[in-house]
Amino acid sequence: MSLFRFTIVTSFLFTVFLFAGSFNHLPVVTVLRPYQSTEFHPTRNFTFQYNVYDEDGDYVTVLFQLSIDSGKTWYTPKNVSGDVGHRIRSNIVPPLYQNPAEDSLKKDIYSITWEIPKEPWWLINFQDLQWQIVADDHFEKPEIFEWVSVPVELRIITGAFHDEKKYHIMKYEVTNAEYIHFLNTAFKSNMLSVTNDWVGYYVRDEIVPIENAFCFINQVVGIGNWSSIQWDGNSFFISDEYEDFPVIFVTIEGAQAFADFYGLQLPTSTQWYRAALGPPQLPFPWGGHVEYQQANFWDSQDPFDNGPTPFGFYDGRSYKGFKTWDSPSWYGCYDMVGNVSEWLRDSTAVGSSWYTKNLLDINSQSPTSLFNRYRADFQTGFRCVFEFFGRINLKANGENLDTQ
Repeated sequence: MSLFRFTIVTSFLFTVFLFAGSFNHLPVVTVLRPYQSTEFHPTRNFTFQYNVYDEDGDYVTVLFQLSIDSGKTWYTPKNVSGDVGHRIRSNIVPPLYQNPAEDSLKKDIYSITWEIPKEPWWLINFQDLQWQIVADDHFEKPEIFEWVSVPVELRIITGAFHDEKKYHIMKYEVTNAEYIHFLNTAFKSNMLSVTNDWVGYYVRDEIVPIENAFCFINQVVGIGNWSSIQWDGNSFFISDEYEDFPVIFVTIEGAQAFADFYGLQLPTSTQWYRAALGPPQLPFPWGGHVEYQQANFWDSQDPFDNGPTPFGFYDGRSYKGFKTWDSPSWYGCYDMVGNVSEWLRDSTAVGSSWYTKNLLDINSQSPTSLFNRYRADFQTGFRCVFEFFGRINLKANGENLDTQ
């Protein structure tokens, strides 16, 4: 082999090795056997057996989905247990197998149990019922939202060391327009019901218990510069002027439902605090003090006082003569203090809000507030994170080693 040819081959192999991490294979789900609609009955639970294989060894999210209109639309029922949800460990199929989708069944079998609703089961046409088990390796984040990447590094947060994997967090809080799109899409897919002035997650139920409420609608908002999502009997909407404002009157259940719908999660406390960080030992994402031009709090003199401001308002723009200062966190997140408090995965809310009147409470390191998980008010919203759960490396002896 000539030196020139050897150099080309070597360069090609090096390039393949260098970019191998950017290639991704989608997970494959296989089931143990076919299941017929005649096997479903509301007097008993039903268990499905399956296997999930990912050629890259990714951790995956597994969802059980149903369709009651012959596969036109799909929804995720609530009463599902077993090997379902986030961070399911994919089985690794040895390379000697030629058909991973089939031969993965030679490995351990997972199971999912669906508790068929006892009432009103007569609304379910089992002849038209279709089901599927789907897996997502979370390799590609949804591009319909703007994201900020938080790198892997050690930071001192609230007096403790934290070293988590890299993750992506929304640059802005979820807006009314984004939440309305979720509600309308889910409602058209027969996933939601509306009861009185709240929305819930039941399949064609006539009554949604308050403990299952996602958000409250048609709220009387007084004289504030803010508004709640409205319902006209067919769809959800809000005035055009409020589409870019953060969604409010949403419960922790409703925030988590939105996250699940897009394959996302609510932030952990550690994730949120890291994304909100500014200079070390200083209380704000930008430094040691807060000014009217940097955050939205009570009587902050912005054009929307007193109420929320549109997403990304404090980015250096001027609005109706009000000049803002560009005030993101170190990693590029906006409104990590003020505007609306934000739900975390553990049912606490952080970040203060436009309703906060004591400036000592307007900072990204203030203690969390433990809310009633069904609470939904005019000052609480949320943002989501996208996590790549990681991969499983194979040792030389064939044993699995979890990457951290």
